[in-house]
Formats: sequence, C-alpha cells, structure tokens
Amino acid sequence: MSLVVLCLAAFTMVALVVSVLVGATLSWLDRIAAKLSPRHRVRWWLVLAALPWIVAVLAVGASFFPAIGVGHDHCLAHGSHHPHLCPHHRGEAPGIVLVVIALLLCTRTAQLLVALGRGIRRSRDTLGSLAQACEERACVRVFPSDDPQAFVLGTLRPMVHVSSGLLALGPHIVEPVLAHERVHARRRDLLWRALCPVMAVGHWPMIANAVRMRVMAAQEMAADAEAAETLSDGRFKIAEALVLVARMSRMPSIGMSFTQGDLKTRVQALLEGHRKFSNASTRALLLCALRLPVALGASHDLIHHGLETLLGVLSPLK
Repeated sequence: MSLVVLCLAAFTMVALVVSVLVGATLSWLDRIAAKLSPRHRVRWWLVLAALPWIVAVLAVGASFFPAIGVGHDHCLAHGSHHPHLCPHHRGEAPGIVLVVIALLLCTRTAQLLVALGRGIRRSRDTLGSLAQACEERACVRVFPSDDPQAFVLGTLRPMVHVSSGLLALGPHIVEPVLAHERVHARRRDLLWRALCPVMAVGHWPMIANAVRMRVMAAQEMAADAEAAETLSDGRFKIAEALVLVARMSRMPSIGMSFTQGDLKTRVQALLEGHRKFSNASTRALLLCALRLPVALGASHDLIHHGLETLLGVLSPLK
C-alpha cells in the first residue's frame, strides 16, 4: 500500500509539472496548432489534454527499471531514510502530504468518471425523450420547432437533429448545416468532448479548461473544413449558413449545435479560402512523440532518483 501511495503521489507531481509547462507555453502551442490541418489540430489538442498523465505514467514506469534489472539498483546503497520507488526495498513510510496528494488524485479521477457517466446517461435519456417527438428522415431526426436549430446528440450513438424551422429555410441553408453536423456524428466528436475532462485529469483546472476550449474550437473548425470539401463552393455556403442561423436562432441548443464556438473566427477561416498545410509539422510532432518514451527510458536513473528525492522532501511532513 505504501508503494501504491508513492506511485500515485509521484504520478500527480509529474503530471502537474507537465501541466504548468503546457500552460506556460500555450501561446507557442497555439502557433504550432495553426500550422496543422484542422483534423490534425483536433488530435494535437487531445494529445496535449492527455500529455500530463502520459508523461507521468512513462516517468513512474521508467523509475521502476532498476527493479527489473535495467540499470544499476542504487537503492541497495541507500538506507531507509527516504521512500523508495522499488518493490524490493522498504524505505520510510509515506508522510501525510503524500497520502493527501494520492487521495486527491483518486478523488478527482473518481469525480470526473462519475460526471462522464452521468453525462452519457443524461444524453441517452434526452435522446430517448426527444425521439418520441421526432420524425426520422434520411438518418436525420426532425423535431417540431420554429426556431432554426441543428445539433448532434448522443455520445455513444450520435444522431443529427434538425428543427422543422431550419428545414423551412430551404436547401441552400439545410445542405451545409447537415454536412457539418454529419461530420461531427461520423467522427464522434461529442464522445471525445465528453472524454476530454477525464483525459485532462493531470492538468491544473484552469489549464485543463483552456485546453478543453481549444479542443471544442478545433472540432468545429475541422467539421467546417471537412463539410466544405463535400459541397460545391462549400466554404461560402457554410459561412452564410452560420451567420443566418446564428441571427435567427433565439433558443439555446442542446448537444453539439451548429453555431457553437467563436462564430467570427469560424466564418473568417471559411472565407479565407482553402489553405495548404505542410506535412512537415505533423511529421516533426510525430517524431517527437516517438522519441518521448525513448528519452524517458534512457533517463530512468535520473528520473528514479529525482522522484525519490522529491518524495523524500515531502515525506517527513507527517
């Protein structure tokens, strides 16, 4: 149990350090994201949401390399004056601070998982209630409302919903709206949006929220770009539909609605025309991602002693 507490505390501290680095470099990360295609931009921010716990898992795992015969086991030369991240050696018992850190991580993770479960159940219940008033047409559910609305509802089985008021606007508006929403449904963006807070469990709350907002914005712009490719003069049509629906809509939509996000930024990106994105940035980021586990594994000795030293600093505070 002591070893579990030490691992959870070490995991939390590494994750929070990575989160601080992400938060401190958000403006630079935004510039990198701007060089990526809309689809890769979504993946970029999802990876950054999960980056703290990914690095934390790799770092804590690397610290156990000496225990499995990789490298030199320096714990043999140490006494029991500080905690050991090693199953074969008993060190000082975790202090109250480390226990509290471990408990906070477990509590926060449990809260996010419960919130995720409630959100999925609430979405399913809303989907079932709305289905009773809907008429299904060509894999789209139409519900009675004069307010022009379109949204995707359902995290596990997403369905596109449109109001009768939207259909009354004519095909020149309905076509781009449906193209956008179908991209969301096909890519299961609502599910990824619901998972994002759980993926960002290692972040500080303010940084987690900043990354989550960027995920949402990237999803909307990616859906705009992909939908525009399926339509003739699609970028102009989607921009026109965004402005018109946003002006006419008076009621807030549920689920992932067509007019979510920063409309000015979305319309501006659509009217700028098709941009060609270089694959060099994507390849460089992929190469960095592949090198990260190797770098952490090669630094296992430094990581092992660094984490033990940090745990030792906090452990005496009982």
